[in-house]
Amino acid sequence: YCFACQTYTPSADAEYEPSEPRRKKEPVNTALTPKGTVKAIPHRGISTQTCEKYDVTQTKGETGDVHYYPYFDEHGTLVAYKVKEEQTKEFFFEGNTKAAGLFGQHLFAKGGKYVTVVEGEADALAAFQMTGSQWPVVSIKNGAQAALKDCKQAYEWLDSFESVVICFDADEPGRK
Repeated sequence: YCFACQTYTPSADAEYEPSEPRRKKEPVNTALTPKGTVKAIPHRGISTQTCEKYDVTQTKGETGDVHYYPYFDEHGTLVAYKVKEEQTKEFFFEGNTKAAGLFGQHLFAKGGKYVTVVEGEADALAAFQMTGSQWPVVSIKNGAQAALKDCKQAYEWLDSFESVVICFDADEPGRK
């Protein structure tokens, strides 16, 4: 499924199921233990401190760096990871995303002057860093087309802020 154009193309592989990624991957880590190490993301200008704040870790994969973006539930329990291969830009989730809040939501208490909602996890890291690492920045889970659903799920938390700033991509889904 392409989140940008919202097109589903069935795989030529008869064993492929739409709920599974199209590539060979490691078995799902049911314990959801952290993988890799926390370090900077230099090509995005993201510091080690910012990755540490959001608990983002990295490992070396077959095609390059693999990033692990953790998702937590309303009680602060790790429930899922978005696993993204930087070189291929492929990603998949491990864990229970239905129980997960917005990316980074667990880091910030309810209420305050501002919260910024962005479209991607790396965007959240960059925006947090650009605002002096002082204002809450969170990301939706699955792109702009799923933003309404994600924000409805986090409505009470988002509504506790004086201002909610939406900064989505300038593509058609982001503008919609």
